Amino acid sequence: MPFIKKKKSYNFEPHYPAVYAGFDKLSGGRIQYSAALPQIGSKSWEWGINPFSGGIALTRDNHWGGVTSALGIARIVHKLDDNYGFEKIDGMTVCQPAPEGVEYQKSWLRYWAFRLPVSIEWQTKFGSSRTFIAAGPEVEWRVGIKFRAKYEGAKHTLSDKLNTHPLGLNLLLQAGYDCIGFNARFALTSLFEGNKGPELYPASLGIAWYW
Repeated sequence: MPFIKKKKSYNFEPHYPAVYAGFDKLSGGRIQYSAALPQIGSKSWEWGINPFSGGIALTRDNHWGGVTSALGIARIVHKLDDNYGFEKIDGMTVCQPAPEGVEYQKSWLRYWAFRLPVSIEWQTKFGSSRTFIAAGPEVEWRVGIKFRAKYEGAKHTLSDKLNTHPLGLNLLLQAGYDCIGFNARFALTSLFEGNKGPELYPASLGIAWYW
């Protein structure tokens, strides 16, 4: 009918970054972004990609979006400072200065992580593009965990058995406009096994490009 205004359709589009990168810290507690040990913040980083993502709309209006999920992989590196490193002593992982007579030129803990987030996302039109906010849990499976150091002019793998948890649970927060956004990731479980290593929670803040 000519006098009835036709309601514009609004298609829900889940947001997960195609590529993201940021700085990270090993915090002493959950939902914190502060290093609990000597760490070089400007050289501790992570990057990742999400080749698969999808979502289910919860409402028909143009505000509350839906439930989203993705599958991605990330590379994480924690650079230590002040000649500190991780080592295993009598079955316990500790973070302490290098052995006497050894001077680390640099030292770092690194690993890969396969990540599976599930988020509740809110989105709406703002101008010609969309703005969005999302939050939810994320499971990660860590592989290739190693502590490495460079000294005497060469790189050495000092340990790949540090009582780390292969599985972790994070809180993932995201916000953005159009194809640019920011994310914050806070571990809810310790990187190391209980009573077998320091209680440390990886956390990161970064920027992301969304498809």
